[in-house]
Amino acid sequence: MQRPFFQDNQVHSTHSDGIFTLEEILAYNRTHDRLDLTITDHVDKRTDWFNGYVKKLKVLRKKYPEFEVCIGCEVKILDDGSLNTTKEILDAAEVVLGSVHHFDGIKQMNPQQLMKREYELTKLLAKKKRIDILAHPFSMGHRFHKSNPPSAWVREIYRLCVQHKIKFEYNHKNAPQSVRLFVKALVEKGDLKHLSFGSDMHTDLCELGQSGFAIQNTIPVLVTGAGAGVGQSILKALKLSSMPIKILTTDGSSLAAGLYTADAAYLVPMYHESSYIPRIIEICKKEKVQLLFAGTDVELEILSQNAKKIKVEAGTVVVVSHVRAVRIADDKWKTVQFLKQNGFPYAKSCLEKDLDTFMKKATFPLIVKPRIGARSIGVHKVATKEELLKAVARTPNAIIQEYLSDDNAEYTCSGFFYRGGSYGVLCGRRWLRNGDTYKSLFKRDPKLEAFVSDVGKKLDLFGPCNFQLRKTKRGPVIFEINCRFSGTTGAVSYLGFNVANALVQIVCLKRPPSMLHYNEAYMFRYWNELFASEKEIDTLAATGELQKPQSGKNIF
Repeated sequence: MQRPFFQDNQVHSTHSDGIFTLEEILAYNRTHDRLDLTITDHVDKRTDWFNGYVKKLKVLRKKYPEFEVCIGCEVKILDDGSLNTTKEILDAAEVVLGSVHHFDGIKQMNPQQLMKREYELTKLLAKKKRIDILAHPFSMGHRFHKSNPPSAWVREIYRLCVQHKIKFEYNHKNAPQSVRLFVKALVEKGDLKHLSFGSDMHTDLCELGQSGFAIQNTIPVLVTGAGAGVGQSILKALKLSSMPIKILTTDGSSLAAGLYTADAAYLVPMYHESSYIPRIIEICKKEKVQLLFAGTDVELEILSQNAKKIKVEAGTVVVVSHVRAVRIADDKWKTVQFLKQNGFPYAKSCLEKDLDTFMKKATFPLIVKPRIGARSIGVHKVATKEELLKAVARTPNAIIQEYLSDDNAEYTCSGFFYRGGSYGVLCGRRWLRNGDTYKSLFKRDPKLEAFVSDVGKKLDLFGPCNFQLRKTKRGPVIFEINCRFSGTTGAVSYLGFNVANALVQIVCLKRPPSMLHYNEAYMFRYWNELFASEKEIDTLAATGELQKPQSGKNIF
């Protein structure tokens, strides 16, 4: 089993009063947080479907080996103190949840009467040897009257659970304040062995895991480059996370759109200024930032060089690969040499000084571009020697490369790497507009995924990395590596490949890394608008800081 925060031990399907099938629940879980699940449909003495339910779950959990699936049931305690189910069902279930639900006269009782009767039934339930988890304690009073039981009652129920080896469930949406405070105190002490977390999910798959996540302290995460496409894409990924995250942003301009989508925004100097790193450390210390994600290429090397300094002085983990990998990826000539030296296919290339030798074997068309650059800026496709020489002359520090197949065979691949391991590669066949992916088909390609994974592991990467390549007759040929999140990060996170979310869980909550999965789909990009007031922009420009920006968004 995983840490308790990454479990959901109360989930309901169409077998009782949920609206999602067992298959739909497990498929959703696989492409989101991959929680260990206990499926706990409601049963009573008349239930006649449980044997088939058990068989179906046993088949399904083999299909989803990435997480545990326990066969459970939720059973109500009756007014006479007995459980409303059969011995056969209790014996067949791997986990039994006991709950206090509607009882005689509940709708006619005043808040005090209801709370007292619920307490009496809950005490009986907490002594039942046949149950494993006490489900959503004191939820009836909370649902009907928003009642808050005395803390002494909560402690007594917990004591009885511990005494009888029953887990005490925390259900975030139905827990009264005294239960929330009690469980929060246990979590902060690290005393989790008698707790269970369950969402009581019936109609909203987004609730899966919420009870374990919601009880956590808020995690401050900083994204730099809020004006850049990559930075904004990371922000989208974080907003798709179920974790309790405070999103902080930085940029050098108060007119950077991403600044106004976060919980707080800060202005910083340009990456090459001596005050850049001190300002980053200042912000990280003030906000107690746990993770920092780089949103632009130009910040990668300076952040990699200072990652240890930022960790020591501010306690912030900078998600960036080591300097060697950053420099290889940043320089297209070094990228070619790395691929060549490690036995991977590479684009036949030369520098200007070796052009005459290269041209003895090269054929047109050719590509001329800067050794260091991005988004197809300065890239020239040339068809004649005259065009070649002109392009080289106007391209500082040029690299000349073979032209790889046609535009329809181009792919952008997002990889996730951690401590020498590869935890998923998503490949998208893409179509470009002005150097950016504006249409893509994200679809499984096991051979291509394995190839990209091998390259990434050789680079010894930390976190995300983007590989751009084309398929050729000699295999996939990488022509660009970006040691950072891809510009499609927000899009693929929507499909389930959320590297930012995974890193928050791994680094901040010590969750073991696991393979990411995703839903296949076409992606189409379109323009949208974000609106910020002149007052907010002036405040940020004048003070360098803006807490809780209030922005508006247009709709499609």
